[in-house]
Amino acid sequence: MTELSASSYSEKGSYHEEHTQKLQYEIESLRAYGYEVSVGETFDEAYEKPQEIDAMYIRLKEQGEEYSDRLRVINKKVLGAAALYEKGRALPGVSFMLPSGMKAAYKRREQDLEQIRADILFDETKMPWHLQRGKALALQTIMDAHELMPIDGPEAGMGVYATMAGRLDNDLGETIFDASDGSIAGMSLCKALNETCQRFYNKTPEQAEEKATKALDDLTAFLNAPVTDDFRNIVRYCQDSLGIRSRQQEVRTAIAHHVDGVLLNNPDKNEMQLMSIGCGTAQAILNVASDVRDRGIMPNIILLDQDPIALAAAKDLAGQMGLQDNLEIHCERLFDKKGRPYNIEPIIAGRKIDVAEDTGLREYLPDAIYRNLSRTIWNNLSDSGMMTTGNMNANRKQPEFLHGLMGWKPAVQMRKIDDGFRLHEQSGVPQGSTIARVTQDGIYTLFYSYK
Repeated sequence: MTELSASSYSEKGSYHEEHTQKLQYEIESLRAYGYEVSVGETFDEAYEKPQEIDAMYIRLKEQGEEYSDRLRVINKKVLGAAALYEKGRALPGVSFMLPSGMKAAYKRREQDLEQIRADILFDETKMPWHLQRGKALALQTIMDAHELMPIDGPEAGMGVYATMAGRLDNDLGETIFDASDGSIAGMSLCKALNETCQRFYNKTPEQAEEKATKALDDLTAFLNAPVTDDFRNIVRYCQDSLGIRSRQQEVRTAIAHHVDGVLLNNPDKNEMQLMSIGCGTAQAILNVASDVRDRGIMPNIILLDQDPIALAAAKDLAGQMGLQDNLEIHCERLFDKKGRPYNIEPIIAGRKIDVAEDTGLREYLPDAIYRNLSRTIWNNLSDSGMMTTGNMNANRKQPEFLHGLMGWKPAVQMRKIDDGFRLHEQSGVPQGSTIARVTQDGIYTLFYSYK
């Protein structure tokens, strides 16, 4: 039985080992209760240099401690403003003035924290990538990490992609959506950003124009930002990067195995309905579609996301893979202000989905929305359909890095593996229909549910 990878760093690796042991205990406990939980065997080039993985782990741990120390100093200032607010509430004619001061104090706090992150982790060259945090393009960089071409260091000029955008280039900013691309049909990327800001977030035309311009400026900087040797090392060897790449490879392998079984039982099947919800750049489902096409089956790919930039990137990648004619795009807000999920049934329009994938979405969802989404997808799967989901593990290695030193937004809800099984079963997925696969690095657990 494959076990989780562990640190080979002996002097300072105890914290690293603690998380591995806790996760291993989770796995063994669930197996004892009859759940099928396996550990991945995903290959990544980073594993050829385990010393680099360990060195990056220690570096980020030490930098994270420095960030925490400086964060405590900043928080004292904000708590002082909060105390002033509480005291002022009892003073007639004063309390109404203090909330705006509080708001300004918290805004200054966020600005200070960004500067601290820049000082500790990001230099000026890396900031364009940091501004993409929480967005699909930041993950695309991680996917292409081993092919990036640094401008300095011992491997300067070696690699495939000269900017941190990887396989994406400046043409992305000039995207015009097709006439069939749902609510953003026929729009330029700028227009789509403007429209979605107004439609999803109730921004005024002026506010939407400002946000769209800022998003495109950040995108341009990102698409043109050079890669330093140090930056490439971070996206190659940090724990989160290992998990992102493992997640995609594991999903691709699992779906390919599922397709083999479907074709064995139905050799005359000539097309498959594939859907990705919260698709981002959609590289995972596009890779699956490419595999399906190689088997002589027509893949019909339904993509749903609320970010026009991510969908533009998905269109670009689909074109690179010759899948542009197999694509159906929907730009809709995934959840409203009250947390209610978008109703995907009108998009599905009575079709039965053979493979539904949302492996990067569940960790952003509270339990109620998780269950609602699972129930809807499960009820719309074909008789031999597969639903693949995922979540970052509560007992993952270096969990504090993501929201601390990295400053990733929005917040990720890390869960234990048994939470995933429980939520699936509460959604109406029969017990025994779901198996779990923990990535070798221990960052993610993927859940595969079969009709």
